[in-house]
Amino acid sequence: MRRTRIITIHTEREENKPNEEQGVILNEDLDDNREDECFFYTYKDGTYIIFNTIDDMFKYYIGDKDIKRAYMEEKDFDNFYDADEIQGSFSEHLEWV
Repeated sequence: MRRTRIITIHTEREENKPNEEQGVILNEDLDDNREDECFFYTYKDGTYIIFNTIDDMFKYYIGDKDIKRAYMEEKDFDNFYDADEIQGSFSEHLEWV
């Protein structure tokens, strides 16, 4: 089974909205030493909404709720983020809606 980990490669946060941020995470393959997947996310009040593309994230922001996305509570996300490795890819652990 593949071993991966996720790392943050960029975040944005507005000073007047301390409980919100947007960012990009990278899922690295630890066995092949290569970049595997890139995800875009928005975080608000303890929940991450994860998107496959930045275009999907923007469409969601302007009201298109038919965009493929996954939700994850902060504590669950932190378990993956803080882990030295993930068995399989990060996307395998997401429930897309």
